[in-house]
Amino acid sequence: MLISVIIPTRERARYLRHSVQTALAIDDADVEIIVSDNASEDETPDVLAALDDPRLRHIRTDRRLSMRQNFQFALDHARGDYVIYFGDDDGILPGQFPILRELLEHERPDGLSWSLLTYGWPTGEIGKKSGGIRFRPNAVFGETEWIDTADRMAATERADLRNFQYFPRIYHGAASRDYLRRAANADGVFFCGSIPDVYFCYRACQTGGRFLFARHPFSVNGYSPASTGGSHGAGSKKEARATSAQRFHRENEDDPLRDVIPSSHSIALAFFATLETIAERFPDPPIRPDYPNWYAHVLSEAGTKAPDIRDEIIANLRRRAVENGSLEALENPAQAAPKTRKTFSDRWEKLVGNVTSRRLSAERDGENTILTATRMCDEVLGQHYRSVLHKDMTRDQAWSRLIRNARRFRRTL
Repeated sequence: MLISVIIPTRERARYLRHSVQTALAIDDADVEIIVSDNASEDETPDVLAALDDPRLRHIRTDRRLSMRQNFQFALDHARGDYVIYFGDDDGILPGQFPILRELLEHERPDGLSWSLLTYGWPTGEIGKKSGGIRFRPNAVFGETEWIDTADRMAATERADLRNFQYFPRIYHGAASRDYLRRAANADGVFFCGSIPDVYFCYRACQTGGRFLFARHPFSVNGYSPASTGGSHGAGSKKEARATSAQRFHRENEDDPLRDVIPSSHSIALAFFATLETIAERFPDPPIRPDYPNWYAHVLSEAGTKAPDIRDEIIANLRRRAVENGSLEALENPAQAAPKTRKTFSDRWEKLVGNVTSRRLSAERDGENTILTATRMCDEVLGQHYRSVLHKDMTRDQAWSRLIRNARRFRRTL
């Protein structure tokens, strides 16, 4: 069974040179590693040309495309039975990959997603807690479970995104080729929304299927000053980190399948726009957003933005509300409070998890990158998850082994 590991990239050679090596470290001949280069003008081609591995394929667009188009471009070139996407500042865990393959081959799900570890690149621009990874006992060595997509869809409709990590995913997740074909549009295009990762989550919940979740990490979510998601969180267009989001919007303007609502430097609005886009383009089965909840959620974030962004968000919401007949809900969003805030039990679980967790530095031999981070993770995690899945070891025993392995690395706060 061939697995395609896809890394979309755009002028981030600084991070990509390390990210792609996490995939090249996978000891598996039945893997293809595709770097989908969105017409980068930096040294990305040179970085890739220096890597000698027959599994590596460098494909390149002939012009700058939207993120959606680049994701689809990569998918059209992939040959795998399953495809996995991650970003050019993220990394896959090569030591955990054999277990990932075992789950895919044994269960043959439509998709598989997993717990995420998070790594901040220590660039000096993203806070003091960068350069390390926190391991929590409730996020490693856990059982697998089938995702109730109908329940997830209902939560999405009412704007309850507290457990978004537990949705089906193709970004830091795997999806079968068969499912992607079934869920494509009439032209054979799967990605029909501007935010490809969120689009997959919602579309999978709408269509339903056999989606598996593993409470164990198979990849590391990196964040850096170049991250598009973080750029959308900027409070003002004048912030340096807003640059990536502004390019994202410009590229979307030339995309024939852009969302029905511009995202306007707003993560909340981007999530809502994706839902509205799917609801319009795929009316069966119908999606019924709770508009008062969604508007309250988006407007709550808009209140944290500078006036230029806030006014733009409100104007875009109003245009959409007129189109779909929900203007009254927009004008009275307080009728239903958004249910996206953490509950007391959520906060308590996180507090207990932090107390019992281990945060370890990813620095090794003077370097601290996503590559050193994934190597550290594999050494700490070992192959204990396979033993847990095969009932040869309990989860508590595996955690004890992790604590012992963690002693090799410097612990941080």
